Amino acid sequence: MSESDALEAADAEESIDALRRRRGLRGAQLNAFIRDRTGGCKALGDAWPRSEWESARKVQAELRPSTRGPGAFYVRKGIPPWLRAALRGVPLLKASHCAFPAWFAVASPLVDWFALADAQPDLRVTSDVRCGAPSIDDLRGAARLAAEYSGRLVLHVVLAPISEAAEVEAIVVGVALTGAGAGVALLPAVITDQLGFGPSRRLTFSLPPSTEPTLLAWEWGDPLLNVPFGSLSDSMAMP
Repeated sequence: MSESDALEAADAEESIDALRRRRGLRGAQLNAFIRDRTGGCKALGDAWPRSEWESARKVQAELRPSTRGPGAFYVRKGIPPWLRAALRGVPLLKASHCAFPAWFAVASPLVDWFALADAQPDLRVTSDVRCGAPSIDDLRGAARLAAEYSGRLVLHVVLAPISEAAEVEAIVVGVALTGAGAGVALLPAVITDQLGFGPSRRLTFSLPPSTEPTLLAWEWGDPLLNVPFGSLSDSMAMP
């Protein structure tokens, strides 16, 4: 082997070693991320593809504080262009306490998730009826009723990747009733009848960027999600 060939072979071997080290570092970072999110529960970590965990890790790392209020963030990259366009100007919430591969949470009147899902085949809006959540049909019906009474039903969703189908899942973990119209006073009973259970609490703040009073929240529990409207604090209220 000539000297030049030997040098080329050495350079190639160094490149391969560097690539292996980078892959090993990324693997260690991902393992640490999964352990942190699942509390070290291997069964939880193994319940989702590593590609989805890696997507969640990358997107959560891209969250940056937003000027839209304390506790609000925006994401620089890592999500589909159509979702980035839909979330332009929308304050995002961290979902780092979710025990599954989640990007972030959203609770904003700026996004109509049902209309977006109807227009965007790569978006699935879901709810987990096993943990007491209303069905998607019931939630759609509640949103229509709120509009008929001059109110608005704001969905609180957790956004998560579905890597195998290259899709995005919006998991509804709660809804909030807002509005100041004449018919809004009738809505708590109407929404309660539609969803099958009463509101969990009264909220004392608006959902940015709206200044409409937020009246009530209907929430349901899933320990994996653990993102109630309580993650929106009074510090996010519009002045």
